[in-house]
Parts: sequence; structure tokens; C-alpha cells
Amino acid sequence: MKCTAEDVDRIVARNIRRLRKRTGVTQTALAAALNVTFQQVQKYERASNRVSAGRLYCIADFLGVDIGAMFTGLEIGSAMDPLQPLGRDALEAASLYHAVPSRAVRIAVIEMLRAVAVSGPSHMNANVECAAPAGDDTTSAD
Repeated sequence: MKCTAEDVDRIVARNIRRLRKRTGVTQTALAAALNVTFQQVQKYERASNRVSAGRLYCIADFLGVDIGAMFTGLEIGSAMDPLQPLGRDALEAASLYHAVPSRAVRIAVIEMLRAVAVSGPSHMNANVECAAPAGDDTTSAD
């Protein structure tokens, strides 16, 4: 089945709404950032009005997502777009990651994930308990 411009508009509209909700942004807040009315944002999300390339870029930037995320679910040729929707765990991890205020800590988390990914599941033990933070003596009785 051939993809039409209207099909792409509907996919983009659905992704704007999904990503806006996922990031906890209201239509009113997005509208203010874009300098449009919230009714215009509603029209974008219903695919009643097309979103210009420049406006789409601004939406993605405001929501803190890559512009490619706006096209998630779009078929390209016979293969699906590589930007598949993320699972619940990945969405939670991304949400928590963006909530960390320290850039240094975010970088450390990414480095830790890279190290875990390289070591592979054979080196992981799902029943590992976290040690108490340094200086936290929970074994002493007061």
C-alpha cells in the first residue's frame, strides 16, 4: 500500500500528541511555546491542519525529542522505520533520565549503561542487592 501525504500527516499528528503527553506538557504550554493558540495545537494533533517543517522542528525541540521521533511508525519502502516505539521500561528510563538535573550524572548513567550493555547478560545477576551508600552505617544500633 502506497503511503500518502495524509497518512504521514496522521502519523505525525498522533506522535505529537503521544510525545506531548509522555513529557507531561499541556496543549496550552505547547501552544505558548509555539506562539499559537491551544486550538491550533488541537488541530495539529487531529491532523486537521498540517504542521510545517519549521514548526515540527520547534515542537520536537520543545518536547526534547529527536525530530525523527515525529515519524515513528511510518513505513519507509517495505521496511518499518527504525524508530520503533519504545517499551514501557525504556520510556520510564528515558523519563527518569531527563528528570536528573545534573548533566554529569546523566553522562555517568549513560557510561554505566554502555558498560553493562558491553558486558552482556551472562555477567549480570538479577538478584544483586545494592550496597548501602558510603558513610551510611545501617548496621549500627543507636
